[in-house]
Amino acid sequence: LMNCEQCQEDDRARRKAMEARETLVLPHYSCDIHRDFRVYQEKLLKFANWCVVLTTIMSVPVIWPLTSIANAYELDLVRVFLICGVFLNSGWMPMAISIVWR
Repeated sequence: LMNCEQCQEDDRARRKAMEARETLVLPHYSCDIHRDFRVYQEKLLKFANWCVVLTTIMSVPVIWPLTSIANAYELDLVRVFLICGVFLNSGWMPMAISIVWR
């Protein structure tokens, strides 16, 4: 994508349209080779952004009661992590590797 002349022209046209703010709809991709991928990537990024927002909003009704219950029973999170440390801490390395995997 970085070495493709048509993709660079697309980027310039889209950047110019965004800077001018003349239209809400950006120009379509014209590169015959990468057009489908770039459309897919754009849709995927929009979907990922909405997934983050919805996950955050949906976690509030779950976290808030659990926090209230933990405060009512005076649970100390340090002790919870010490007890469940093996289960909670053993998963961070595979998740980190899967996130940065190319």
